[in-house]
Amino acid sequence: MLKGILQTLGFTNDPELLPRLEQELSQNQFNFQLTTKTSFDDLTSIEAILYFYRPSRDTYTRLEMYDCRLTYLSEPSKSLFQTFDIDNGSGITFREAFNLLEGRSVYKSLPPENSDQSPVWIQLDFDKQDDHDNYVFRRFRLGDSYRLEKALELYPIAELSNEDAKARLIAELQRGDLPIVTFEVNRPKKMYISANPRYKNLNVYPVPEKNRKYKFGRKYKRNRY
Repeated sequence: MLKGILQTLGFTNDPELLPRLEQELSQNQFNFQLTTKTSFDDLTSIEAILYFYRPSRDTYTRLEMYDCRLTYLSEPSKSLFQTFDIDNGSGITFREAFNLLEGRSVYKSLPPENSDQSPVWIQLDFDKQDDHDNYVFRRFRLGDSYRLEKALELYPIAELSNEDAKARLIAELQRGDLPIVTFEVNRPKKMYISANPRYKNLNVYPVPEKNRKYKFGRKYKRNRY
């Protein structure tokens, strides 16, 4: 059960994590922690400390929450930290945590706040923190006023002509990813895009020239179309 939860939350890229989980479980401990680290791009690294809890000997061990730290390799002092709660095995995935800490929006249901389990767009507010030094979530309950398919059609994106490619693109944007697409303007041009539910459109970023890098997050270079 725990293995499946870790897989669903995207923590099993670390080949050592599941063997360490098995070792901890075999010792019948009531509380333990596991640490894992990865990179989703070549500019950052992201580390998670997973907290496991077993209420009693007659119950199963569960994953309660995880601390997440995003570090920019060129600016280690400007790392970002957030704790994400896990509710009955579901919650923010590792990849979604990375995207949120990068400043992007994710389409997600967050119980118990969402009693009807319907997903909403969420984003971290880097100007507000709670009593535990966690960034507060902004929630955008937009209903039909922000549909990614309609928003995408406002842009000259070549991939929209293929239904499978469009479906993958919508799934990536809902996860908070920053996919590369082809803009058909004068000549084909590669661009990054991300969902922007706050303004009901997309953020559009030029792909950096070769050997030139910059980070995406609260500060970025953006084009508007």
